[in-house]
Amino acid sequence: MCLTFKDKDRVNDSYYDPCPGSDACVEGEFCQTLKDNINICNIDVKECLNDWISFSNHCYLFVYTKMSWENAQVQCQTGEGYLVKIENSEENTWIKSIIKDWMWIGLTDRQTDGHWVWDSDNSTLTYNDWGPSEPNGGETENCCVFWEAIHAIWTWNDLPCDRKVGYVCEKLL
Repeated sequence: MCLTFKDKDRVNDSYYDPCPGSDACVEGEFCQTLKDNINICNIDVKECLNDWISFSNHCYLFVYTKMSWENAQVQCQTGEGYLVKIENSEENTWIKSIIKDWMWIGLTDRQTDGHWVWDSDNSTLTYNDWGPSEPNGGETENCCVFWEAIHAIWTWNDLPCDRKVGYVCEKLL
């Protein structure tokens, strides 16, 4: 049965009502009961919105507006995300294929110098792509950036957190 609603909250919304026993929905759908006890099969559509790009069940936002690491962190959180947490070489390679300028990532050793953790969940580093002789900043360079130099193309480097560069945000799809 197809329902077309005429009330002011759902004018012209149409729903198919095949799930009176809640087992009639096909794979990928779920049965949802509306407030007026009408059952509908619904699909949880997951997609990245606006300028976010999808990769491996995550959404990424590449922002070239230059700002400090802390300000970038706040901007990512405003969009319900976090500075990117790079977990493997596939993700790292994909990000490197997109970036065009230095970009903050969510790696920091601000709490304990030399102990690099992901800011999003405070987890320790298991994968890395540090450039030659990096990290090398000691107590003055506590945030991590993708950078490009003569000897290293889009590898990780530690920089002072107040340096202004672009950033990459991430969130679950």
